[in-house]
Amino acid sequence: MTDLTRTVEVAENTFWVSQRDPHALLQTNTYLRRFQGNGKQINYLIDPGPSEFFPDISSKVANVIDDISHINMYSINHQDPDVGMNSTFIARMNPRSVCLCSEDTWRLTRFFEIPENSYKNVYSFPEKRMHLTTDPHHVLEIIPTPYCHFVGAFAVYDRQTRMLFTGDLFGGLNPAGNMSLYATEDHWDGIRTFHEIYMPTRQAVRRVIDTIYAMELPPLAIVPQHGSILQGDIMHDFLKRLYDLPMGLDIEKEELTSTKEIRTYNLILSKLYDVVQKRLDASEVEILFDTTNPHQQLLEYVDISPTGMQVKKEGSRALELFLQRFSGYHDKGLFNELRSLALKETVFYRLPLPMDMLYNSPQSLQETATDPLEDDAFWNSLATT
Repeated sequence: MTDLTRTVEVAENTFWVSQRDPHALLQTNTYLRRFQGNGKQINYLIDPGPSEFFPDISSKVANVIDDISHINMYSINHQDPDVGMNSTFIARMNPRSVCLCSEDTWRLTRFFEIPENSYKNVYSFPEKRMHLTTDPHHVLEIIPTPYCHFVGAFAVYDRQTRMLFTGDLFGGLNPAGNMSLYATEDHWDGIRTFHEIYMPTRQAVRRVIDTIYAMELPPLAIVPQHGSILQGDIMHDFLKRLYDLPMGLDIEKEELTSTKEIRTYNLILSKLYDVVQKRLDASEVEILFDTTNPHQQLLEYVDISPTGMQVKKEGSRALELFLQRFSGYHDKGLFNELRSLALKETVFYRLPLPMDMLYNSPQSLQETATDPLEDDAFWNSLATT
């Protein structure tokens, strides 16, 4: 068991410096990243945490860099006091420390009594990347995470350690009595509940997950401000589950989804499935839909039997996944026939169009990676102080 009364190094020069309350389900995490090289040291605190925990956080930081007043910069994911209230103390102890946040967040965090001249907009860096003068490999990349769960929220990606610090996003409630810094399957229920409550809609979360998987150097670990670190198979599995999890307004919308709408999607998918069964051999149909594979995503939304297809939930998503089974199929004529029929039926019944599958290829949705630019003048001046 990790001794959480002490500073914990979770990656090279990256330290967990928060605390754990065995009686609380919602735990907070603050991390210290120490950059060293070229005769310099830059101390960076990620989400400084709530004032209630300042003594513990300050003590753990001092185990690494002598004193919390040596913090050169700190980032605040969004304005909630459990995320950034300690910035009030840091700004007073070291007026030269730099506050990194978005403009939307600054409008509110300025009430933490942070000097305005210490604020730096994270989107002002070229290509949203901060190049530290300690080492060419010391690069922090800003990943926008709007509405997760605040419009100005963002994640910070440490390109050297490949750790992605995400604030509230991908956080969770810890299982009762479970203080672990690393997530296991036991943490899923708390993560699911946290997102259902605090994220406005899964559309916002999906955009971030799509961005993560389009990164030129994808993260090895996701490090939220609440809950535990996600890494390895657990990280990928939980991202997949969150991608389709109803959150916030989605739950209200899905509770109001009428039986008539489900019946309509059943009708559409039955027509499409009937076309497939008439055009293909039974063996090929079985291979295409792979009903023996428990990880086949379509099966989360429909039941498939020799007699037909039955929608279980989210008819629009079921239709998209059905069409995806044929997007790379060798018989382009069949795919076009199915796509045209899906378009005709959804328009007729005034249902949402599965636009991504109807008009775009997966390749066209990929983001193009860009090369980093040189250091900007501000960062050079900061790193030499």
